[in-house]
Amino acid sequence: MSSAFTGEKSTAALHWYIPLPEAIRLPQKQIRSTSYRDLPIDGTETLTISLYPTFVKTKTPTPSRLDIAMQALRQSTPGNHRPLVDHNNDAESNGRWQSTVVEAVALFHDTCAPSDEAISDAFDQALERIREVQRAFYAATKYPTPLVTREQLPSIVPQLQRVIRPSNDGFPGQDGIFIVHMNTARGSSFSDPLTENEQQSFEAILQAPDRPFFDYADLRRDTVVALEYYGNYRDAVLTAATASEVLLDTLLTCLDWEDRQTPEQTAQSFQSHWTITSRVKALYSGRLKGRWEPEGSGEVATWHRNTMLLRNRIVHGGLSPSLEQARDALEGVSLLESFVTERLTQPETLSHYLHTAYLMIGYPGLERRNLLSKRRMTVLEPIIEDNDWSERLTRYRTAVAMDRDRRDGALPGPDVSSARLQLILEKNGNTSWALWSETTGLAVEVAETESLSTLSEETKKTLNRSRTQLDCEAQDKAMVVDVNRVRDPAIQGEWLLEYHLIPTLSAMRP
Repeated sequence: MSSAFTGEKSTAALHWYIPLPEAIRLPQKQIRSTSYRDLPIDGTETLTISLYPTFVKTKTPTPSRLDIAMQALRQSTPGNHRPLVDHNNDAESNGRWQSTVVEAVALFHDTCAPSDEAISDAFDQALERIREVQRAFYAATKYPTPLVTREQLPSIVPQLQRVIRPSNDGFPGQDGIFIVHMNTARGSSFSDPLTENEQQSFEAILQAPDRPFFDYADLRRDTVVALEYYGNYRDAVLTAATASEVLLDTLLTCLDWEDRQTPEQTAQSFQSHWTITSRVKALYSGRLKGRWEPEGSGEVATWHRNTMLLRNRIVHGGLSPSLEQARDALEGVSLLESFVTERLTQPETLSHYLHTAYLMIGYPGLERRNLLSKRRMTVLEPIIEDNDWSERLTRYRTAVAMDRDRRDGALPGPDVSSARLQLILEKNGNTSWALWSETTGLAVEVAETESLSTLSEETKKTLNRSRTQLDCEAQDKAMVVDVNRVRDPAIQGEWLLEYHLIPTLSAMRP
């Protein structure tokens, strides 16, 4: 810590002792000193932030970070020095470990009594300077270390405050603590009890046979955790943008299913020439109405500006967003979700897309919005009680995803030798044969004579003995029987998505 001071009448100095997430061997001297002028902080126009690394020995590899910060305070205060860590001393040889603490010193040149807001803003400036040091350390050593953020620090860190005058340096100063965040208090106590609405939603989500919008909700959770618990604003923005794309893509897939579009037709909407912006412009407003323009002042426009364009600046320019920008990105996703929900629950769209609305907001959500008229309940009750439509939609979404991967070249072609030979018995008495590749979701027709020629004599006899019973069972519902073969059959025609040939894997809305 420097002992050279300027000749101001009085200068407030605050010292914070900030433990790093991982011990790194920084130079044992002042490593950063940055002066700021014309700061937008009341009463403080000039501020200097200086960083001094301190190395603390510990007896365990996972010590309390507050304890090591307190030890760094004792080591760094004049008159109370303790021996510093010897870099040449191998920690493992004496059974001890090291931790790195950065002493950040903020000099408020214009005041001896900075406001709480000024102190908090200066602390944020100090953290940003430490992150610069961590980034430089990685660039020089290629040793990755998590960046320090408010959210990842202990809820409090030691603080030393002193007033520097021409006659003295203000030591020993006044010890205290700086409240960094309240996450520890939040994580150490129960959340509020579930409300009746929350309890209903919780149970409905757990019991739902298929939850296509659950991936979106989980990404929303990831976004909040990255923002509030880890302070990783870049990850928060990228995850928020991903969550919104998943929401919109899932919505489009469900709408297409309700409109009886084929999985192949839906997959075409996700080809590379269709960006998320072009899909939003072209594929939603005709069905759900409302303002879907990415430009302007509506909810979609705010989401596009605060979330997607910011995401592009990160992906293409390496931007490190601020806390405010990350919060705006998350708020943009919330606005988009609210807008989608509002459009889905309009009377002119709800009747046509009731399956999608039910999947997105559930029975409790429909009930809270007073949308369960007797006429709608007549339609909704079979939806709630019958899982067949949900299973079809699940297979539909899988078929769309596989066809997208196939079109993008991300899915290997089907392998005849590993595909399963299947005998298909329809309710109308017709029979056919197919090869089914489960890993690719594709199937191809095989002629009956060719299929039979691949079977052993024993398999043929077994099949003939059971054929009468199989035909009888197929009168109620279509059946598919796996049949062992001794060689690969010759195929006819092209491989198709499995739902075309395998009736038990039907994906279309009935």
